[in-house]
Amino acid sequence: RMKTVRKLGDGNFSEIHLVNDSLLNKNYALKTIEKTKLLRIRKEKDVFMEKHVLLKLKDCPSVVDLHETHKDDFNLYLLLDAVEGGELFEYCTIWGFIPRAMIQYWFALIIQAAEQIHEKGIIHRDLKPENILVTGEDMRIKLVDFGTAWDLLEPEKKGAGNGSTKRKIYDHFIGTPNYMSMESIHNRGSYKATDVYSMGCILYQLVTGFTP
Repeated sequence: RMKTVRKLGDGNFSEIHLVNDSLLNKNYALKTIEKTKLLRIRKEKDVFMEKHVLLKLKDCPSVVDLHETHKDDFNLYLLLDAVEGGELFEYCTIWGFIPRAMIQYWFALIIQAAEQIHEKGIIHRDLKPENILVTGEDMRIKLVDFGTAWDLLEPEKKGAGNGSTKRKIYDHFIGTPNYMSMESIHNRGSYKATDVYSMGCILYQLVTGFTP
């Protein structure tokens, strides 16, 4: 039923392929997660967190939709929306050629997306151009990669964190350094403002082509 069209990308412990459902004649993104590698780097909680968040944000138009999950002896599988316009990061690398109106349009959509997930109690904690996908002709956006997100309404559910040893887990030292807020860097907390800081870094990069 599912036929692989092409590879879309790689994660730390996953591969993403564009697949076609021959019965529906519809494309999806299939995220394949290798169990052994996931356990070796102790990131299994990130997968559970991503599934929890995507189910909670099922009706958010600015978030990639999770359709099905499967597993076998070797892998876990997440069947997601296919967003074929690429990452926002690809547009950041052509700075000086993005019309100012387009930057304003994208940033307004990013603000809207943040409002949608924050209303549900979700903080992304790793907002960056690589985790924002651009749709087709309308050039709208979809947020992806919620494995390190934080649910303010159910804080006991959380990802693995960035701890590198078994002795201590850094619950709030989460994200990508160029987009991390001060409270994240100092492992002091995760707030809605944490995402707002990252959004400011994204805007700066869209305008200048570089991170702050």
